[in-house]
Amino acid sequence: MNDTQKDQALFTFSTALSRLKRWNYLPESMLLLASLIWGGGFPATKLALNSGLTASMVMAIRFSGAALLFGILFRRELRKMPLREWLIGTGVGLLLYFGFITQTVGLQLSTPSRNAFLTATYVVMVPLFSALLYRQRPQKRIVFGAFLCFAGVSILTVSVQGLSETHLTGDLLTLLCAVCFAFQLIALESAITKVSVPRLIFLQMFTAAVCSLLVLPLDWVPLASINWAQGGPSMLYLLLFSSCVAYFLQTYAQRHTSAARTAILLSLEALFGSLLAIIFGFDRFSFRLIFGGLIIFSAILLVEWPTKREPLP
Repeated sequence: MNDTQKDQALFTFSTALSRLKRWNYLPESMLLLASLIWGGGFPATKLALNSGLTASMVMAIRFSGAALLFGILFRRELRKMPLREWLIGTGVGLLLYFGFITQTVGLQLSTPSRNAFLTATYVVMVPLFSALLYRQRPQKRIVFGAFLCFAGVSILTVSVQGLSETHLTGDLLTLLCAVCFAFQLIALESAITKVSVPRLIFLQMFTAAVCSLLVLPLDWVPLASINWAQGGPSMLYLLLFSSCVAYFLQTYAQRHTSAARTAILLSLEALFGSLLAIIFGFDRFSFRLIFGGLIIFSAILLVEWPTKREPLP
């Protein structure tokens, strides 16, 4: 290889490396992994509830354990935390707690398919609530992508049999959970500019843990009545992966993307949850799964594909 060829090869490599740095998919990849982990949380939570654990017990175990682990891991970053950061983190944590407790209780009172469908409506709520709160007009493709994703999740999770059942209380609680999750994503987008990621993660877990422990005496069952062989591994997954790893990935990644885009990417948890439910025998394979998944993927491409006016991330 002569000097001219070497220079040309070096130039090509440098150009490719430069474009790779500009086209950074790390935040999106982290959000996709978080959605996969949370997708696994659907069968894990169902197993935990079927083992005899109550909704408050599930919440108390997962968030208390997560707060303890993050407290040890981020102990240096948590020293001398200003009151302002405590208040910001606590506010986001309250939205997180109300979102999960209403979702978990709703899952007990309604069917899993209806629960997943109504929870996924936060995908539509995020850009609309953001526009109302900040008096901004969301991009047309964000809004259209959100509605397209909403349609895909509807096809994926709702069946004719499920629609014929009456679970009004569970449906209303799950819809309330979607509202809480939408506001939590919007609040998180603002909070990460004012509070460091380690502190914000710990404060969310700590607030949810305190709220869960306060309610626990009202929703307690004897420990001997619980099937720990089934509930133990499920709670371990929810604690380590759903409450620790996934929230770290989401909080870190959202520093580099919008709440609307985050909501659409995380909505893939419905797709992953359905796939894992089939793998572990909770559901059967169907064409509805394929069709709904393709629509969700189309919505992601619509939102993620850069336009001529948008610089590469």
